[in-house]
Amino acid sequence: MMTDIEEIRIGIIDDDELFCETMSMLISKSERFVVEFYVTNSEDLKEELLVKKIDILICDLKLKEENGIDLCKSIKQIYQDLKLIGLSSYYKPAFTVSMINHGFNAFLSKNLEKKGIYHALIQVFENGFYFNKEDYQAIKLAVENQTISVSMDCDIRNDLTEIDKQILLLIGEQMTCERISYTLGLSYAVFKKQFAGLLKKLKANSMFDLFLAGMCCGIVDENKALKGCESY
Repeated sequence: MMTDIEEIRIGIIDDDELFCETMSMLISKSERFVVEFYVTNSEDLKEELLVKKIDILICDLKLKEENGIDLCKSIKQIYQDLKLIGLSSYYKPAFTVSMINHGFNAFLSKNLEKKGIYHALIQVFENGFYFNKEDYQAIKLAVENQTISVSMDCDIRNDLTEIDKQILLLIGEQMTCERISYTLGLSYAVFKKQFAGLLKKLKANSMFDLFLAGMCCGIVDENKALKGCESY
């Protein structure tokens, strides 16, 4: 397995400065994370983003001066590789699908405990998405009802190789690329080539697209997927 562990650079925006300080201190307790900044308004956010590079922006959805969703959508247009985590005191799994359709990589409750936050940050950084058990059920229902944005061709199950199916199965368990390659006994270079081919075959743009494809094709094992939600 690969041994180099990248630092995850994080920015936070919330109009409650005390919450920003508390969240920053909590995240910074892990050596894996670096909080590059926290701000309480959109103007300061835009200034910080001009001079500091971050991997993940954590955003309160209910800012005093503007809607956090609209702010993040405008920021995403400029910083397309930036990953977004929405925070709310009014978290409900049913909102998760809407957040995904708005371009967010995860939607979390402000009351989530420390190890849950750490797990979500790592999953979003390495996989581009994170969900818990309740989110999974909401996403599953949205796929069945076709109310979630799906940008790939799911009607090609018969064209998938056994290794393709194994990768989709393990993505459903929220395994990282590194862990999937190790589980399948593949070198990381070989796995990445296989992964790139799978993206092309399914006309997918991201690992989350592949997760949705796995659900569409009936490959994702629900029991294993739900167990993967508890892997931290």
